[in-house]
Amino acid sequence: MRDPGRMVGIFLFRAKKIYLYGYIIKLMESQLWEAVFKFNLDEPLSEYGFSTRLENENYWPANFAAKAIVEYKKFMYLAAISDEMVSPSVIVDIVWHQHLIFTQSYDAFCTVLGKRIAHIPSTHTKSDFALFDRAKSRTEKLYKENFGVQPAEIWNAEDIYAPLSMNRAKSTIEKRIGIAFGLLIPLFAVAYYLLQPLYIRIDNPYFIEGYSGVFLISIISLEVYNSGRVSKIIKQWPQNSFVFNLAPLELVYLKSNGITPVIHGVVNNLVANKNIRITSDEKLITDDVANINNPAMFCAAQAVAANPGISYPALVNLLKLKPAFNKTVRSMDALKAHIRNSEQLIRIFDLNFAILYVVLLLGLVRLATGILREKPVTIIIGFLVVFALIAIGYLYRLTTIITTYKIPAFYKDGITPTDPEYDTWDWQYFLLGSAVFVWSFAPLTTYVDNNTFFTTDTSGSGSSCGSNCGGGSSCGGSSCGGCGSD
Repeated sequence: MRDPGRMVGIFLFRAKKIYLYGYIIKLMESQLWEAVFKFNLDEPLSEYGFSTRLENENYWPANFAAKAIVEYKKFMYLAAISDEMVSPSVIVDIVWHQHLIFTQSYDAFCTVLGKRIAHIPSTHTKSDFALFDRAKSRTEKLYKENFGVQPAEIWNAEDIYAPLSMNRAKSTIEKRIGIAFGLLIPLFAVAYYLLQPLYIRIDNPYFIEGYSGVFLISIISLEVYNSGRVSKIIKQWPQNSFVFNLAPLELVYLKSNGITPVIHGVVNNLVANKNIRITSDEKLITDDVANINNPAMFCAAQAVAANPGISYPALVNLLKLKPAFNKTVRSMDALKAHIRNSEQLIRIFDLNFAILYVVLLLGLVRLATGILREKPVTIIIGFLVVFALIAIGYLYRLTTIITTYKIPAFYKDGITPTDPEYDTWDWQYFLLGSAVFVWSFAPLTTYVDNNTFFTTDTSGSGSSCGSNCGGGSSCGGSSCGGCGSD
């Protein structure tokens, strides 16, 4: 018979060996993840480096891009420790495609990973579908074991706007306005036929007073309605949406509707940090540009270094064309367009436009009645012009109410000034505006802001990009889902 004591000893020895082996593996994997996480995709820093290009070409906000990069690193780590295929999400795949373009960086990354991760596109066959479906399930399991629950906005969304659940309307605001003006003459004829007998019995100033009251009540009622509806839309957005994780300079752009204030903030910080110096004749020269790790600040400093003695207005015009700044324009204009063209906002716009359209139509009928009866119409013309301008401005404000007013206000209301997280130059600039400017720099911004020649924003994207501004690779999800190792 075998010695029971010896058998127990062998068992314990093997158990310790297995435990020690598992511990070593976990330690090695932990060290690998630390190296993968610390790998900087933006080295060396440049004007159009990895992050800037990723944001610019895909219309992604800065913090969303940064989060997508971290998830890409997690995916590549899982690919490195797995002996079988793993599959990225659509968004992670976009980052992967971008990194493949940066061949030197990608080669160095694979060296850190310990093996070459090959990109395997799908051929859309039935066997490929099953293969990538298994890879997706395997990825979810490995991710949960190593990192916990996958962020839905990165791993389950087709694009960054999907979590907002704001479907694109079938027609644009411009088309709706065009239809309304096309119907103006027949609607005017009907209104004139119905109202003319009543209007001839109402003299001024009673009509003007009553009409002004109707217009004022309409605006106030619509404002109350709009505020409630817009707040409801924002509350429906999930808290993990990118909208609730915007960078302060992106909020500055939304609030001001221009890139010039963003440039002001970046250059002011360079002046405050003594990276850029203002000469006695208000020219800019570089002082110490070392230790700059922000792409926008690096871009501005390099522009001054390449053009010593440049005037600030000239620098502003130069920086407007740089991707380090234009990426903010593209991503935020894409957000504006997505919300502006959504079914939810257009339904609100339709009601507002219809009510103001009817109110102004009532005034036009009164004007026509007066002209045909050869009565003085100067006062009614003046009122109609003023009311029309107010209505146009009100409706335009409505199309940007969420991005220009509500989102920045949401951030301001939710920020505690004493919170260390917001004790940075860019958050302070968003909160306090020009009050944070260095005294020697403030006059330069005032000059630029007061001269439209220098402040006209000529951004590349505009709001016409709409909800299709998600950009990125056409390869993703089931069509580009796997990787292997060489």
